[in-house]
Amino acid sequence: MARQAVRSTPAPAEHAATEDLPAYRTKAEVATDVVRRAILSGDLTPGELLTVVSLAERFDLTHMPLREARARCAPLARADEGGVLRARDRGGRSGRAGHEEARRCRLRRARGPPAPDGPRARCATHGRLLGPHETVPRAHLCRGAVTAAPRGGRSRARADAPLPSRLRARPRPRCRGAARALGDLSRAPRRRSRQGRASRTCARRDRGERGPYPAGHERRSSLMASGPLATLRVLEIASRGPGPFAAMLLADMGADVLRIDRPDPVNSESPPEFDVLNRGRRSAMIDLKKSAGVATLLRLVERADVLMEGFRPGVAERLGFGPDVCAGRNPRLVFGRVTGWGQDGPYAAMAGHDIDYIALTGVLSAIGGTGSAPVPPLNLVGDYAGGAIFAFGLLCAVLEARDSGRGQIVDTAMVDTTSLLAAHVHALIAAGHWRSERGTNLLDGGAPFYSVYETVDGRFMAVGALEEKFYDELVRRLGLRDLPPRGDRANWPALRQRFATAFGARTQREWTAIFDGSDACVAPILSFDEAAAHPHNVARGTFTEFASVRQPAPAPRLSRTPTRVRSAPPLPGQHTSEVLADWGYAPGEIDDLRRAGAIR
Repeated sequence: MARQAVRSTPAPAEHAATEDLPAYRTKAEVATDVVRRAILSGDLTPGELLTVVSLAERFDLTHMPLREARARCAPLARADEGGVLRARDRGGRSGRAGHEEARRCRLRRARGPPAPDGPRARCATHGRLLGPHETVPRAHLCRGAVTAAPRGGRSRARADAPLPSRLRARPRPRCRGAARALGDLSRAPRRRSRQGRASRTCARRDRGERGPYPAGHERRSSLMASGPLATLRVLEIASRGPGPFAAMLLADMGADVLRIDRPDPVNSESPPEFDVLNRGRRSAMIDLKKSAGVATLLRLVERADVLMEGFRPGVAERLGFGPDVCAGRNPRLVFGRVTGWGQDGPYAAMAGHDIDYIALTGVLSAIGGTGSAPVPPLNLVGDYAGGAIFAFGLLCAVLEARDSGRGQIVDTAMVDTTSLLAAHVHALIAAGHWRSERGTNLLDGGAPFYSVYETVDGRFMAVGALEEKFYDELVRRLGLRDLPPRGDRANWPALRQRFATAFGARTQREWTAIFDGSDACVAPILSFDEAAAHPHNVARGTFTEFASVRQPAPAPRLSRTPTRVRSAPPLPGQHTSEVLADWGYAPGEIDDLRRAGAIR
Protein backbone atom coordinates (compact mmCIF):
# COMPACT_ATOMS: atom_id res chain seq x y z
CA MET A 1 0.00 0.00 0.00
CA ALA A 2 1.48 3.34 -0.95
CA ARG A 3 1.83 5.79 1.88
CA GLN A 4 0.53 9.23 0.78
CA ALA A 5 0.53 12.37 2.91
CA VAL A 6 -2.89 13.97 2.67
CA ARG A 7 -4.63 16.83 4.40
CA SER A 8 -7.54 15.51 6.40
CA THR A 9 -10.86 17.12 5.60
CA PRO A 10 -13.34 18.08 8.32
CA ALA A 11 -15.82 15.30 8.95
CA PRO A 12 -19.56 15.95 8.95
CA ALA A 13 -21.16 16.81 12.25
CA GLU A 14 -22.59 13.34 12.66
CA HIS A 15 -19.07 11.92 12.59
CA ALA A 16 -17.56 13.61 15.61
CA ALA A 17 -15.01 10.84 15.94
CA THR A 18 -12.84 12.51 13.28
CA GLU A 19 -12.37 15.81 15.10
CA ASP A 20 -8.98 17.05 16.28
CA LEU A 21 -6.99 14.96 13.82
CA PRO A 22 -3.43 16.10 12.98
CA ALA A 23 -3.05 18.17 9.86
CA TYR A 24 -0.96 15.71 7.86
CA ARG A 25 -1.36 11.92 8.10
CA THR A 26 -1.25 8.93 5.80
CA LYS A 27 -4.55 7.60 4.56
CA ALA A 28 -4.20 4.46 6.68
CA GLU A 29 -3.47 6.49 9.81
CA VAL A 30 -6.47 8.74 9.15
CA ALA A 31 -8.74 5.73 8.72
CA THR A 32 -7.28 4.10 11.84
CA ASP A 33 -7.97 7.14 14.00
CA VAL A 34 -11.49 7.43 12.61
CA VAL A 35 -12.41 3.81 13.38
CA ARG A 36 -10.62 3.81 16.74
CA ARG A 37 -12.43 6.89 17.99
CA ALA A 38 -15.73 5.57 16.73
CA ILE A 39 -15.21 2.41 18.83
CA LEU A 40 -14.06 4.31 21.91
CA SER A 41 -16.96 6.74 21.73
CA GLY A 42 -19.53 4.00 21.26
CA ASP A 43 -20.56 5.31 17.86
CA LEU A 44 -20.16 1.78 16.50
CA THR A 45 -22.78 -0.44 18.12
CA PRO A 46 -21.51 -3.72 19.60
CA GLY A 47 -22.30 -6.60 17.27
CA GLU A 48 -22.85 -4.32 14.28
CA LEU A 49 -21.67 -5.82 10.99
CA LEU A 50 -18.68 -3.90 9.64
CA THR A 51 -17.71 -4.26 6.01
CA VAL A 52 -15.27 -2.20 4.06
CA VAL A 53 -18.11 -0.85 1.90
CA SER A 54 -20.21 0.25 4.88
CA LEU A 55 -17.24 1.87 6.61
CA ALA A 56 -16.28 3.69 3.42
CA GLU A 57 -19.79 5.09 3.00
CA ARG A 58 -20.03 6.03 6.66
CA PHE A 59 -16.70 7.82 7.02
CA ASP A 60 -16.15 8.93 3.40
CA LEU A 61 -12.88 7.04 3.08
CA THR A 62 -11.45 4.65 0.49
CA HIS A 63 -11.39 0.87 0.86
CA MET A 64 -7.68 0.06 1.16
CA PRO A 65 -6.95 2.33 4.15
CA LEU A 66 -10.07 1.02 5.87
CA ARG A 67 -8.90 -2.59 5.57
CA GLU A 68 -5.70 -1.74 7.40
CA ALA A 69 -7.56 0.42 9.89
CA ARG A 70 -9.92 -2.42 10.76
CA ALA A 71 -6.97 -4.75 11.39
CA ARG A 72 -5.20 -2.17 13.56
CA CYS A 73 -8.28 -1.45 15.62
CA ALA A 74 -9.25 -5.07 16.18
CA PRO A 75 -7.26 -5.51 19.45
CA LEU A 76 -9.02 -2.51 21.00
CA ALA A 77 -12.29 -4.40 21.11
CA ARG A 78 -12.95 -6.96 23.84
CA ALA A 79 -13.81 -10.34 22.39
CA ASP A 80 -15.70 -11.38 25.50
CA GLU A 81 -18.13 -8.52 24.88
CA GLY A 82 -18.73 -9.03 21.19
CA GLY A 83 -15.41 -7.64 20.00
CA VAL A 84 -14.20 -7.16 16.46
CA LEU A 85 -14.03 -10.54 14.72
CA ARG A 86 -12.83 -10.82 11.16
CA ALA A 87 -15.42 -12.70 9.10
CA ARG A 88 -14.79 -14.86 6.03
CA ASP A 89 -16.24 -12.13 3.77
CA ARG A 90 -13.58 -9.77 5.15
CA GLY A 91 -16.16 -7.98 7.20
CA GLY A 92 -16.29 -7.71 10.95
CA ARG A 93 -18.43 -6.80 13.91
CA SER A 94 -17.82 -3.80 16.07
CA GLY A 95 -17.21 -4.07 19.80
CA ARG A 96 -17.11 -2.04 22.94
CA ALA A 97 -14.08 -0.18 24.16
CA GLY A 98 -11.52 -1.93 26.32
CA HIS A 99 -8.25 -1.12 27.99
CA GLU A 100 -4.95 -2.13 26.45
CA GLU A 101 -4.26 -4.70 29.15
CA ALA A 102 -7.71 -6.22 28.64
CA ARG A 103 -7.20 -7.01 24.98
CA ARG A 104 -8.63 -10.28 23.72
CA CYS A 105 -7.85 -11.93 20.43
CA ARG A 106 -10.05 -13.96 18.16
CA LEU A 107 -9.84 -17.65 17.41
CA ARG A 108 -9.18 -18.78 13.88
CA ARG A 109 -12.52 -20.13 12.79
CA ALA A 110 -13.15 -23.25 10.76
CA ARG A 111 -15.97 -23.61 8.28
CA GLY A 112 -19.32 -24.40 9.80
CA PRO A 113 -21.74 -22.91 12.32
CA PRO A 114 -20.33 -20.78 15.15
CA ALA A 115 -19.70 -22.24 18.58
CA PRO A 116 -22.88 -22.44 20.70
CA ASP A 117 -21.18 -20.97 23.73
CA GLY A 118 -19.84 -17.92 21.89
CA PRO A 119 -16.49 -16.23 22.42
CA ARG A 120 -17.44 -14.84 25.84
CA ALA A 121 -17.84 -18.18 27.61
CA ARG A 122 -14.91 -19.72 25.79
CA CYS A 123 -12.63 -16.87 26.78
CA ALA A 124 -13.68 -16.99 30.42
CA THR A 125 -13.28 -20.76 30.63
CA HIS A 126 -10.21 -21.58 28.60
CA GLY A 127 -8.09 -18.41 28.58
CA ARG A 128 -7.47 -15.89 25.86
CA LEU A 129 -8.37 -16.38 22.22
CA LEU A 130 -6.07 -16.02 19.24
CA GLY A 131 -5.49 -12.66 17.62
CA PRO A 132 -5.89 -11.77 13.95
CA HIS A 133 -2.12 -11.98 13.50
CA GLU A 134 -1.47 -15.10 15.55
CA THR A 135 -1.43 -18.81 15.02
CA VAL A 136 -0.82 -21.75 17.34
CA PRO A 137 1.24 -24.91 16.71
CA ARG A 138 -0.92 -28.02 16.67
CA ALA A 139 1.07 -29.47 19.59
CA HIS A 140 -0.02 -26.59 21.85
CA LEU A 141 -3.76 -27.21 21.38
CA CYS A 142 -5.87 -29.48 23.54
CA ARG A 143 -7.06 -32.85 22.28
CA GLY A 144 -9.70 -32.52 19.59
CA ALA A 145 -9.00 -28.81 19.11
CA VAL A 146 -7.90 -29.09 15.48
CA THR A 147 -9.98 -29.79 12.42
CA ALA A 148 -8.13 -30.71 9.26
CA ALA A 149 -8.88 -28.63 6.20
CA PRO A 150 -10.02 -30.58 3.11
CA ARG A 151 -7.74 -31.23 0.14
CA GLY A 152 -4.54 -30.53 2.00
CA GLY A 153 -5.44 -27.03 3.19
CA ARG A 154 -4.19 -25.52 6.41
CA SER A 155 -5.67 -27.07 9.52
CA ARG A 156 -7.58 -24.71 11.76
CA ALA A 157 -8.58 -24.66 15.37
CA ARG A 158 -12.24 -25.52 15.81
CA ALA A 159 -14.49 -22.66 16.85
CA ASP A 160 -15.69 -24.65 19.86
CA ALA A 161 -12.28 -26.10 20.68
CA PRO A 162 -11.09 -26.08 24.30
CA LEU A 163 -7.89 -24.06 24.54
CA PRO A 164 -5.32 -24.33 27.35
CA SER A 165 -5.09 -21.38 29.67
CA ARG A 166 -1.37 -20.92 28.97
CA LEU A 167 -1.71 -20.76 25.22
CA ARG A 168 1.52 -19.93 23.42
CA ALA A 169 0.81 -18.16 20.14
CA ARG A 170 3.15 -16.87 17.48
CA PRO A 171 2.65 -14.37 14.63
CA ARG A 172 1.63 -15.73 11.29
CA PRO A 173 4.49 -15.50 8.79
CA ARG A 174 2.54 -13.28 6.40
CA CYS A 175 1.34 -10.91 9.10
CA ARG A 176 4.57 -9.94 10.85
CA GLY A 177 4.42 -6.34 9.70
CA ALA A 178 0.89 -5.77 10.95
CA ALA A 179 1.67 -7.73 14.12
CA ARG A 180 4.58 -5.43 14.93
CA ALA A 181 2.37 -2.39 14.27
CA LEU A 182 -0.14 -3.69 16.80
CA GLY A 183 2.49 -4.61 19.35
CA ASP A 184 1.84 -8.36 18.97
CA LEU A 185 5.44 -8.99 17.85
CA SER A 186 7.90 -7.81 20.44
CA ARG A 187 11.12 -8.09 18.48
CA ALA A 188 12.24 -7.57 14.93
CA PRO A 189 12.42 -10.67 12.73
CA ARG A 190 15.73 -12.48 12.60
CA ARG A 191 17.65 -11.68 9.46
CA ARG A 192 19.65 -14.30 7.63
CA SER A 193 23.35 -13.72 7.92
CA ARG A 194 25.20 -12.90 4.72
CA GLN A 195 28.12 -14.92 6.03
CA GLY A 196 28.57 -18.19 4.19
CA ARG A 197 28.47 -21.61 5.81
CA ALA A 198 32.22 -22.08 5.64
CA SER A 199 32.84 -18.66 7.16
CA ARG A 200 30.40 -19.34 9.99
CA THR A 201 32.12 -22.67 10.68
CA CYS A 202 35.53 -21.05 10.83
CA ALA A 203 34.21 -18.30 13.11
CA ARG A 204 32.80 -20.89 15.51
CA ARG A 205 36.09 -22.75 15.59
CA ASP A 206 37.96 -19.49 16.24
CA ARG A 207 35.67 -18.91 19.23
CA GLY A 208 36.60 -22.35 20.55
CA GLU A 209 33.31 -24.06 19.72
CA ARG A 210 33.54 -27.78 19.01
CA GLY A 211 32.89 -29.30 15.64
CA PRO A 212 31.29 -27.89 12.52
CA TYR A 213 27.83 -27.74 14.10
CA PRO A 214 26.69 -25.85 17.21
CA ALA A 215 25.31 -27.81 20.14
CA GLY A 216 21.81 -29.06 19.46
CA HIS A 217 22.10 -28.55 15.69
CA GLU A 218 24.40 -31.39 14.66
CA ARG A 219 23.96 -33.02 11.30
CA ARG A 220 21.97 -36.23 11.55
CA SER A 221 22.46 -39.35 9.50
CA SER A 222 20.20 -39.54 6.48
CA LEU A 223 19.26 -43.06 7.60
CA MET A 224 17.71 -41.68 10.79
CA ALA A 225 15.99 -38.60 9.37
CA SER A 226 12.39 -39.84 9.51
CA GLY A 227 10.01 -41.72 11.77
CA PRO A 228 8.06 -40.89 14.93
CA LEU A 229 11.27 -40.90 17.03
CA ALA A 230 13.39 -38.92 14.56
CA THR A 231 14.35 -36.35 17.22
CA LEU A 232 15.62 -38.96 19.71
CA ARG A 233 19.36 -39.57 20.10
CA VAL A 234 20.37 -42.78 21.88
CA LEU A 235 23.74 -44.13 23.02
CA GLU A 236 23.71 -47.92 23.32
CA ILE A 237 26.58 -49.60 25.12
CA ALA A 238 26.90 -52.96 23.34
CA SER A 239 25.33 -55.83 25.26
CA ARG A 240 23.23 -58.94 24.63
CA GLY A 241 19.55 -59.86 24.74
CA PRO A 242 17.14 -57.18 25.97
CA GLY A 243 19.44 -54.19 25.35
CA PRO A 244 19.95 -54.72 21.60
CA PHE A 245 16.28 -55.61 21.17
CA ALA A 246 15.16 -52.39 22.86
CA ALA A 247 17.61 -50.38 20.75
CA MET A 248 16.31 -52.09 17.59
CA LEU A 249 12.74 -51.08 18.46
CA LEU A 250 13.83 -47.46 18.90
CA ALA A 251 15.87 -47.48 15.69
CA ASP A 252 12.95 -48.97 13.72
CA MET A 253 10.89 -45.97 14.81
CA GLY A 254 13.49 -43.50 13.53
CA ALA A 255 15.66 -42.85 16.59
CA ASP A 256 19.32 -42.02 15.91
CA VAL A 257 20.89 -44.92 17.83
CA LEU A 258 24.67 -45.02 18.16
CA ARG A 259 25.99 -48.40 19.27
CA ILE A 260 29.21 -48.17 21.31
CA ASP A 261 31.15 -51.36 20.59
CA ARG A 262 34.16 -52.37 22.67
CA PRO A 263 37.49 -53.69 21.35
CA ASP A 264 36.62 -57.02 22.99
CA PRO A 265 33.38 -57.71 21.07
CA VAL A 266 30.26 -58.98 22.78
CA ASN A 267 29.68 -62.66 22.05
CA SER A 268 26.90 -63.30 19.56
CA GLU A 269 25.36 -66.44 18.14
CA SER A 270 25.52 -65.06 14.58
CA PRO A 271 28.06 -63.04 12.55
CA PRO A 272 27.63 -59.24 12.87
CA GLU A 273 26.29 -58.79 9.33
CA PHE A 274 23.42 -61.21 10.05
CA ASP A 275 22.53 -60.01 13.56
CA VAL A 276 19.26 -58.24 12.78
CA LEU A 277 18.99 -57.06 16.40
CA ASN A 278 21.63 -54.47 15.46
CA ARG A 279 19.88 -53.16 12.35
CA GLY A 280 19.04 -49.52 11.75
CA ARG A 281 21.96 -47.97 13.60
CA ARG A 282 25.63 -47.10 13.33
CA SER A 283 28.58 -48.37 15.32
CA ALA A 284 31.55 -46.61 16.91
CA MET A 285 34.29 -48.58 18.64
CA ILE A 286 35.41 -46.86 21.84
CA ASP A 287 37.70 -48.38 24.45
CA LEU A 288 35.91 -47.63 27.72
CA LYS A 289 38.81 -49.02 29.75
CA LYS A 290 40.88 -45.98 28.79
CA SER A 291 40.32 -42.54 30.24
CA ALA A 292 40.29 -40.95 26.78
CA GLY A 293 37.61 -43.39 25.72
CA VAL A 294 35.44 -42.57 28.73
CA ALA A 295 35.97 -38.85 28.07
CA THR A 296 34.82 -39.41 24.49
CA LEU A 297 31.68 -41.16 25.70
CA LEU A 298 30.92 -38.34 28.14
CA ARG A 299 31.16 -35.78 25.34
CA LEU A 300 28.64 -37.81 23.41
CA VAL A 301 26.44 -37.93 26.50
CA GLU A 302 26.20 -34.13 26.44
CA ARG A 303 24.21 -34.32 23.20
CA ALA A 304 22.22 -37.51 23.79
CA ASP A 305 18.73 -38.10 25.13
CA VAL A 306 19.24 -41.69 26.31
CA LEU A 307 22.14 -43.89 27.38
CA MET A 308 21.54 -47.65 27.58
CA GLU A 309 23.84 -50.12 29.36
CA GLY A 310 23.56 -53.74 30.50
CA PHE A 311 26.48 -54.11 32.90
CA ARG A 312 26.21 -55.65 36.31
CA PRO A 313 25.49 -53.12 39.07
CA GLY A 314 28.47 -50.83 39.74
CA VAL A 315 30.46 -51.54 36.55
CA ALA A 316 29.51 -48.28 34.82
CA GLU A 317 30.43 -46.36 37.97
CA ARG A 318 33.85 -48.04 38.13
CA LEU A 319 34.52 -47.22 34.48
CA GLY A 320 33.70 -43.56 35.11
CA PHE A 321 30.36 -42.97 33.41
CA GLY A 322 27.82 -43.77 36.09
CA PRO A 323 24.45 -42.01 36.34
CA ASP A 324 25.75 -39.20 38.58
CA VAL A 325 28.66 -38.38 36.28
CA CYS A 326 26.43 -38.41 33.20
CA ALA A 327 23.80 -36.26 34.92
CA GLY A 328 26.51 -33.69 35.64
CA ARG A 329 27.23 -33.50 31.91
CA ASN A 330 23.60 -33.64 30.77
CA PRO A 331 20.85 -33.17 33.40
CA ARG A 332 18.17 -34.21 30.87
CA LEU A 333 19.79 -37.57 30.11
CA VAL A 334 17.74 -40.74 30.67
CA PHE A 335 20.09 -43.43 31.99
CA GLY A 336 18.73 -46.87 31.09
CA ARG A 337 19.98 -49.95 32.95
CA VAL A 338 18.80 -53.45 31.98
CA THR A 339 19.89 -56.53 33.94
CA GLY A 340 18.49 -59.90 34.89
CA TRP A 341 18.22 -59.48 38.64
CA GLY A 342 18.03 -55.68 38.95
CA GLN A 343 20.26 -53.09 40.59
CA ASP A 344 19.62 -54.30 44.13
CA GLY A 345 18.65 -57.46 45.99
CA PRO A 346 20.62 -60.56 47.08
CA TYR A 347 21.03 -61.79 43.49
CA ALA A 348 21.98 -58.42 41.96
CA ALA A 349 25.66 -59.27 41.46
CA MET A 350 25.04 -62.84 40.22
CA ALA A 351 25.28 -63.95 36.61
CA GLY A 352 22.21 -65.39 34.93
CA HIS A 353 20.28 -65.88 31.71
CA ASP A 354 16.68 -65.84 30.55
CA ILE A 355 15.88 -69.34 31.81
CA ASP A 356 17.11 -68.43 35.30
CA TYR A 357 15.03 -65.26 35.51
CA ILE A 358 11.76 -66.85 34.38
CA ALA A 359 12.44 -69.79 36.68
CA LEU A 360 12.64 -67.53 39.72
CA THR A 361 9.35 -65.80 38.81
CA GLY A 362 7.28 -68.99 38.61
CA VAL A 363 6.54 -68.60 34.91
CA LEU A 364 8.72 -71.51 33.80
CA SER A 365 6.92 -73.87 36.18
CA ALA A 366 3.68 -73.31 34.26
CA ILE A 367 5.06 -74.17 30.79
CA GLY A 368 4.96 -77.83 29.83
CA GLY A 369 2.77 -80.90 29.95
CA THR A 370 1.36 -82.83 32.89
CA GLY A 371 3.94 -85.17 34.42
CA SER A 372 6.81 -83.79 32.29
CA ALA A 373 9.58 -81.29 32.95
CA PRO A 374 9.03 -77.58 32.31
CA VAL A 375 9.84 -76.49 28.76
CA PRO A 376 11.88 -73.26 28.18
CA PRO A 377 9.98 -70.95 25.76
CA LEU A 378 13.22 -70.04 23.94
CA ASN A 379 14.46 -66.80 25.49
CA LEU A 380 11.43 -64.79 24.43
CA VAL A 381 9.74 -64.29 27.79
CA GLY A 382 12.67 -62.96 29.80
CA ASP A 383 15.06 -61.32 27.34
CA TYR A 384 12.91 -60.03 24.51
CA ALA A 385 9.65 -59.29 26.25
CA GLY A 386 11.82 -57.59 28.86
CA GLY A 387 13.57 -55.61 26.13
CA ALA A 388 10.24 -54.33 24.84
CA ILE A 389 9.28 -53.17 28.34
CA PHE A 390 12.74 -51.59 28.68
CA ALA A 391 12.12 -49.52 25.53
CA PHE A 392 8.73 -48.51 26.90
CA GLY A 393 10.30 -47.32 30.15
CA LEU A 394 12.94 -45.31 28.30
CA LEU A 395 10.33 -43.46 26.24
CA CYS A 396 8.28 -42.74 29.35
CA ALA A 397 11.33 -41.17 30.99
CA VAL A 398 12.16 -39.18 27.84
CA LEU A 399 8.66 -37.70 27.71
CA GLU A 400 8.87 -36.71 31.36
CA ALA A 401 12.35 -35.21 30.90
CA ARG A 402 11.14 -33.00 28.08
CA ASP A 403 8.56 -31.52 30.44
CA SER A 404 10.65 -31.30 33.61
CA GLY A 405 14.11 -30.80 32.12
CA ARG A 406 15.50 -33.56 34.35
CA GLY A 407 16.45 -37.11 33.40
CA GLN A 408 16.31 -40.18 35.61
CA ILE A 409 17.46 -43.79 35.90
CA VAL A 410 15.35 -46.53 34.29
CA ASP A 411 16.08 -49.76 36.20
CA THR A 412 14.74 -52.72 34.17
CA ALA A 413 15.14 -56.25 35.56
CA MET A 414 14.07 -59.43 33.80
CA VAL A 415 12.58 -60.78 37.02
CA ASP A 416 10.36 -57.69 37.19
CA THR A 417 9.25 -57.71 33.56
CA THR A 418 8.57 -61.48 33.54
CA SER A 419 6.45 -61.17 36.66
CA LEU A 420 4.57 -58.31 35.03
CA LEU A 421 3.82 -60.47 31.99
CA ALA A 422 2.22 -63.04 34.32
CA ALA A 423 -0.19 -60.51 35.85
CA HIS A 424 -3.21 -62.37 34.40
CA VAL A 425 -2.08 -65.65 35.96
CA HIS A 426 -1.78 -63.97 39.34
CA ALA A 427 -5.32 -62.70 38.92
CA LEU A 428 -6.53 -66.27 38.28
CA ILE A 429 -4.64 -67.49 41.34
CA ALA A 430 -6.27 -64.82 43.50
CA ALA A 431 -9.70 -65.84 42.17
CA GLY A 432 -9.04 -69.53 42.88
CA HIS A 433 -9.09 -70.51 39.19
CA TRP A 434 -5.49 -71.68 38.83
CA ARG A 435 -3.96 -74.97 39.95
CA SER A 436 -0.29 -75.34 40.76
CA GLU A 437 -0.08 -78.65 38.86
CA ARG A 438 1.30 -77.98 35.38
CA GLY A 439 -0.91 -78.79 32.37
CA THR A 440 -4.21 -78.82 34.25
CA ASN A 441 -5.41 -75.25 33.71
CA LEU A 442 -7.35 -73.44 31.05
CA LEU A 443 -4.40 -71.72 29.33
CA ASP A 444 -1.48 -74.12 29.91
CA GLY A 445 -2.75 -76.89 27.66
CA GLY A 446 -4.88 -78.57 30.29
CA ALA A 447 -8.18 -77.70 28.56
CA PRO A 448 -8.81 -79.93 25.50
CA PHE A 449 -10.16 -76.95 23.54
CA TYR A 450 -6.93 -74.94 24.18
CA SER A 451 -4.20 -77.37 23.26
CA VAL A 452 -2.08 -78.93 20.49
CA TYR A 453 -2.96 -82.06 18.49
CA GLU A 454 -0.87 -84.24 16.20
CA THR A 455 -2.00 -85.00 12.65
CA VAL A 456 -1.53 -88.20 10.69
CA ASP A 457 1.60 -86.88 8.95
CA GLY A 458 3.38 -86.07 12.23
CA ARG A 459 2.62 -82.33 12.10
CA PHE A 460 0.55 -80.40 14.64
CA MET A 461 -2.50 -78.14 14.84
CA ALA A 462 -3.08 -75.48 17.51
CA VAL A 463 -6.62 -75.19 18.95
CA GLY A 464 -7.81 -72.18 20.95
CA ALA A 465 -11.63 -72.37 20.92
CA LEU A 466 -12.23 -70.75 24.31
CA GLU A 467 -15.57 -69.08 23.66
CA GLU A 468 -18.70 -71.19 23.34
CA LYS A 469 -19.53 -70.13 19.79
CA PHE A 470 -16.01 -70.85 18.61
CA TYR A 471 -16.08 -74.23 20.36
CA ASP A 472 -19.30 -75.13 18.56
CA GLU A 473 -17.66 -74.27 15.22
CA LEU A 474 -14.66 -76.46 16.13
CA VAL A 475 -16.87 -79.44 16.97
CA ARG A 476 -18.92 -79.04 13.80
CA ARG A 477 -15.87 -78.94 11.49
CA LEU A 478 -14.32 -81.91 13.28
CA GLY A 479 -17.51 -83.84 12.59
CA LEU A 480 -18.01 -84.84 16.24
CA ARG A 481 -21.33 -85.47 17.98
CA ASP A 482 -22.61 -86.44 21.41
CA LEU A 483 -19.72 -84.84 23.30
CA PRO A 484 -19.88 -84.44 27.10
CA PRO A 485 -20.21 -80.87 28.47
CA ARG A 486 -16.89 -79.07 28.40
CA GLY A 487 -17.62 -77.01 31.53
CA ASP A 488 -16.96 -80.00 33.79
CA ARG A 489 -13.21 -80.60 34.25
CA ALA A 490 -13.94 -84.28 34.80
CA ASN A 491 -14.92 -84.52 31.12
CA TRP A 492 -11.69 -83.03 29.83
CA PRO A 493 -9.78 -86.33 29.44
CA ALA A 494 -12.61 -87.83 27.37
CA LEU A 495 -12.87 -84.71 25.20
CA ARG A 496 -9.12 -84.70 24.63
CA GLN A 497 -9.22 -88.31 23.45
CA ARG A 498 -12.06 -87.58 20.98
CA PHE A 499 -10.22 -84.52 19.59
CA ALA A 500 -6.90 -86.40 19.29
CA THR A 501 -8.57 -89.24 17.38
CA ALA A 502 -10.26 -86.80 15.00
CA PHE A 503 -7.10 -84.77 14.26
CA GLY A 504 -5.06 -87.96 13.81
CA ALA A 505 -7.22 -89.01 10.87
CA ARG A 506 -6.08 -86.29 8.45
CA THR A 507 -2.90 -84.44 7.47
CA GLN A 508 -2.05 -80.94 8.56
CA ARG A 509 -2.66 -79.62 5.04
CA GLU A 510 -6.15 -81.17 4.99
CA TRP A 511 -7.08 -79.75 8.38
CA THR A 512 -5.73 -76.33 7.37
CA ALA A 513 -8.02 -76.33 4.33
CA ILE A 514 -10.99 -77.35 6.51
CA PHE A 515 -10.49 -74.62 9.12
CA ASP A 516 -9.29 -71.77 6.89
CA GLY A 517 -11.77 -68.91 6.92
CA SER A 518 -13.67 -70.24 9.95
CA ASP A 519 -14.12 -68.98 13.52
CA ALA A 520 -13.02 -72.27 15.07
CA CYS A 521 -9.69 -70.70 16.23
CA VAL A 522 -7.53 -73.44 14.72
CA ALA A 523 -4.19 -72.84 12.98
CA PRO A 524 -1.34 -75.02 11.72
CA ILE A 525 1.91 -74.99 13.69
CA LEU A 526 4.55 -73.83 11.18
CA SER A 527 8.31 -73.66 11.17
CA PHE A 528 10.05 -70.31 10.81
CA ASP A 529 10.62 -70.89 7.09
CA GLU A 530 6.98 -71.88 6.58
CA ALA A 531 5.77 -68.85 8.54
CA ALA A 532 7.65 -66.45 6.24
CA ALA A 533 5.97 -68.03 3.19
CA HIS A 534 2.43 -68.22 4.61
CA PRO A 535 -0.05 -66.22 2.43
CA HIS A 536 -1.33 -64.15 5.34
CA ASN A 537 2.15 -63.12 6.46
CA VAL A 538 3.12 -62.38 2.86
CA ALA A 539 0.04 -60.20 2.35
CA ARG A 540 0.70 -58.32 5.59
CA GLY A 541 4.41 -57.91 4.93
CA THR A 542 5.13 -59.44 8.32
CA PHE A 543 8.58 -60.41 7.09
CA THR A 544 10.89 -58.35 4.93
CA GLU A 545 14.21 -58.88 3.21
CA PHE A 546 16.98 -56.32 3.63
CA ALA A 547 20.57 -56.76 2.47
CA SER A 548 19.68 -60.34 1.42
CA VAL A 549 18.64 -61.23 4.96
CA ARG A 550 15.05 -62.25 5.75
CA GLN A 551 13.87 -60.71 8.99
CA PRO A 552 10.70 -59.60 10.79
CA ALA A 553 9.45 -56.21 9.65
CA PRO A 554 9.23 -53.35 12.17
CA ALA A 555 6.12 -53.34 14.36
CA PRO A 556 3.74 -51.82 15.22
CA ARG A 557 2.70 -50.01 12.05
CA LEU A 558 1.98 -46.30 12.11
CA SER A 559 -0.29 -44.76 9.48
CA ARG A 560 1.25 -41.29 9.11
CA THR A 561 4.89 -41.95 10.01
CA PRO A 562 5.50 -45.46 8.67
CA THR A 563 8.43 -47.49 9.98
CA ARG A 564 10.98 -49.42 7.97
CA VAL A 565 14.33 -51.18 8.21
CA ARG A 566 16.76 -48.30 7.70
CA SER A 567 20.12 -50.02 7.40
CA ALA A 568 21.81 -53.39 7.71
CA PRO A 569 23.53 -54.41 10.95
CA PRO A 570 26.90 -52.61 11.13
CA LEU A 571 30.27 -54.15 11.70
CA PRO A 572 31.82 -53.18 15.05
CA GLY A 573 33.40 -49.73 14.67
CA GLN A 574 32.26 -49.35 11.05
CA HIS A 575 31.16 -45.73 11.46
CA THR A 576 33.48 -44.44 14.20
CA SER A 577 34.88 -41.40 12.36
CA GLU A 578 31.56 -40.60 10.68
CA VAL A 579 29.45 -40.57 13.81
CA LEU A 580 31.98 -38.66 15.89
CA ALA A 581 32.00 -35.95 13.23
CA ASP A 582 28.20 -35.89 13.20
CA TRP A 583 28.13 -35.62 17.00
CA GLY A 584 30.42 -32.58 17.08
CA TYR A 585 34.03 -33.79 16.86
CA ALA A 586 36.52 -31.97 14.64
CA PRO A 587 38.71 -34.07 12.28
CA GLY A 588 41.85 -33.28 14.26
CA GLU A 589 40.24 -34.46 17.50
CA ILE A 590 39.23 -37.74 15.87
CA ASP A 591 42.80 -38.31 14.68
CA ASP A 592 44.15 -37.63 18.19
CA LEU A 593 41.73 -40.13 19.73
CA ARG A 594 42.70 -42.76 17.19
CA ARG A 595 46.41 -42.27 17.88
CA ALA A 596 45.72 -42.57 21.62
CA GLY A 597 43.92 -45.87 21.09
CA ALA A 598 40.65 -44.56 22.52
CA ILE A 599 38.75 -45.31 19.31
CA ARG A 600 39.20 -47.76 16.47
